[in-house]
Amino acid sequence: MSKIKIITINLYKKNKIKLDDILLNKNIDSEKFNSFMYGKGCTIIDNINYVSILDFEHFCYLNNLYVKYLDK
Repeated sequence: MSKIKIITINLYKKNKIKLDDILLNKNIDSEKFNSFMYGKGCTIIDNINYVSILDFEHFCYLNNLYVKYLDK
């Protein structure tokens, strides 16, 4: 059984997470995340790519990650 990793990530306006915050997090496998997101798309606000909180939480659930959010 795999151990659940706890990750902390910033939550931005409209319940979005910056794609860069996800890809730069040391507890998230960027390759796995990119594969998971393939075809799902991101929201672009002020030239910054954001990921839906629902997509991110689904990825975390599938990869035994527990998320703690920091509100911005």
